[in-house]
Amino acid sequence: MDYLQGVGKKKLVNVLVFFERFFVPVGSAFVLGSRFGSKGVLASLALSKFLMILVILIVVCVYRKLDAKKPEGFLLLDKDFGGADEDNLYAHIETIDDVMRECTRVEAFCLQHGTEHRVAKHMALALEELAVNVVTHGKKSRYGDFGIDYRLMMEGESFTLTIRDLCQYFNPVAWYEAHGSGDSEEGLGLRIITGLAKDIRYFNAFNSNNIVFTIERKNQ
Repeated sequence: MDYLQGVGKKKLVNVLVFFERFFVPVGSAFVLGSRFGSKGVLASLALSKFLMILVILIVVCVYRKLDAKKPEGFLLLDKDFGGADEDNLYAHIETIDDVMRECTRVEAFCLQHGTEHRVAKHMALALEELAVNVVTHGKKSRYGDFGIDYRLMMEGESFTLTIRDLCQYFNPVAWYEAHGSGDSEEGLGLRIITGLAKDIRYFNAFNSNNIVFTIERKNQ
């Protein structure tokens, strides 16, 4: 329900709240309590959780008109969420060679979408700087996972690059804010791409580092 509220499905949230807070627990307690007394009321707490899972599945299937065949269907996102397939580029990176290959793809993708060579180079540079830092210096998380998933999306007059890695916590935006005005060559690449960005943000979610880098499609 927190997720649905986050994606703006407020009516659906209200429906599920009524089921979770009233219909399911009260109905379960009434039925089991009538038959087994106080022990039935206690058992209804577990039963109501199980019934809520069924309610959620039913609500999603009804909302999706019985077309939630893939896991993505249960996200209840609008069909046009994230733009058309041709306006998105995805890949997984584990090595420096992967980084170089994807930088070439990113530059070509930007050029295909009508941007200037300079802007395409800037976006490729952003991927190179951020990804090389992870591949070179990133330390595996305690879960043993390693690698980078990136997505490049064209939206309106901007390109947005999202980079997600499963390494130990590192916030490059905070690092830049602490060292961005220094004269040292340390972190020079990060300072350069931060200066090119229309917007750059960091967030940590599910033990992953996430950078969202946005640049204008045309030089302003």
